[in-house]
Amino acid sequence: MKGSAMVIKEAPAQTRFQRTRLRRITRIVGCLLILLGLGLTVRQVGYLRWPSVEAEVSEARVVQRSAHDAPGRPDYPIFRPKVTYRYRSSTGESREATILADRWAKSAAEAQRFLDRYPVGSEPRISSNPHDPDQVRFDVGVNVATLWQPLLAFAGATLCLLLSRRRARGLSQA
Repeated sequence: MKGSAMVIKEAPAQTRFQRTRLRRITRIVGCLLILLGLGLTVRQVGYLRWPSVEAEVSEARVVQRSAHDAPGRPDYPIFRPKVTYRYRSSTGESREATILADRWAKSAAEAQRFLDRYPVGSEPRISSNPHDPDQVRFDVGVNVATLWQPLLAFAGATLCLLLSRRRARGLSQA
């Protein structure tokens, strides 16, 4: 390779219009995430207004099913806790409902750990929607488990707005 020169092409710099457009998009996404976080927070605060009622756990078991229904894919069992309980709604009616955990577990022991919180015969407090007595929640309290969605939305909004501000400073210096 004697005598040959290597030419390196530089990528064209972003135009001012492209940088401004990216900054606007980042700000819009940040504002939308703020609105999402506020909506999720209002929803969770609305749950706090639901009247609290006593329930009695009548059945608690682990449900097992196949992970894949498609032929040719490796198959393995997955497990999900199922809790059936009776309660008297805020209107005084006696009702029965079943909850399934939000996610499937890879082992029966993992699903059983969820069920250990609700043994048969226990009487957990639940919150019942006064407008729809069939809608109940166990997780009404204010904690990280119930507020992770709004917190994640606010964190994303903060990140977008900080990036937008940083880009704005870069434009003013250019």
